Amino acid sequence: MYNKVNSYNGYNDKKKEQFLSDFENMCKDIRKSMDLLLEDERITNDEYNEMLNITCSLEEYIYNNIDDISKKGVDSMLNEKVMLRDDRIRAEAKAEAKAEKNRELAEMMIVNDEPADKIEQYTGLNLSALKPIAQSVGKTLVL
Repeated sequence: MYNKVNSYNGYNDKKKEQFLSDFENMCKDIRKSMDLLLEDERITNDEYNEMLNITCSLEEYIYNNIDDISKKGVDSMLNEKVMLRDDRIRAEAKAEAKAEKNRELAEMMIVNDEPADKIEQYTGLNLSALKPIAQSVGKTLVL
């Protein structure tokens, strides 16, 4: 890929078209492979994000060396992926914050001897999640 990028400006139009087509297909293959690895839980979210960063670095290198690549729209796919990744990271952080808030609320309710069904109603946590919380604060759940 490196040699092709460096030689790109010397290519005729047909060869440039072929290179851009190959690059687009490579980006699609990378995206599909990364998504499958994540979906199959063969990589973690952190590994997925690292792979995405590497892919974006490759893309950036190519953009810096080939002026007309953006004309083909090849960049939109990876840019969408970066936006989706950022949205996913924000959603995960929001979910983690909500889970922590619910855990803290459950802890306070347990300390105040609120019944388990009420705690479940207000926090969304089930009985199996409440038991360890009660143990951590040295209390027994009120059933």
